[in-house]
This record gives sequence, structure tokens and C-alpha cells, in this order.
Amino acid sequence: MACLNVLKQEIKVIESTFPKNHDRFQVHTATVDEVICKFVGPTGRQFEIIGNITETYPGTPPVWFADTDDCKVTNAIEKLGQTSGLNNHVSTSWYFSNI
Repeated sequence: MACLNVLKQEIKVIESTFPKNHDRFQVHTATVDEVICKFVGPTGRQFEIIGNITETYPGTPPVWFADTDDCKVTNAIEKLGQTSGLNNHVSTSWYFSNI
């Protein structure tokens, strides 16, 4: 139950940090099971990024994916899946800030 409360707090933080009108990374919907985000690339191209939050969170990172062949986005998603410890938490947009 404590992990669920922590997750709910983290969701509130990322929703306020990355609102739907953020210029680069936007959280569109977030529940205790799934986070749906949009990354806006430097050219304005938009990518939907989805994170499925497993029952073992935060011990294991969310399972992140996007339906794109853009290598920069897929590389960032790959890094998100290889996190550990505190980096597993749902505050991960810094992977997309340098794309």
C-alpha cells in the first residue's frame, strides 16, 4: 500500500512538471497502471510514449515503448528500460531532453 501511495504522489509530480502544454515532454494521462506521454522533437514531430507500470514497481522500471522507428526515441526508450534503483521512478523525462 505504501508503494501505491508513493506512485500516486509521483504521478502528481510528473503531471504538474510536464503538463499537456509543455513544449517538449507532456504527460497526457497517468494512472497507477500506465503513463501516456508525448515527446515533441526539435523539429516539432510528436511521438507517443507509453509506460506500463508493473506490480513490482518501483523495484523494476516501467515497461516503456513507442510506435516509431526514430532511432533517437528508441534509444531513449531502451535506456528507460535499463534503469535501476531511484532511476526506476516515473520521473524520467531527462532521457528525452537531449534528443
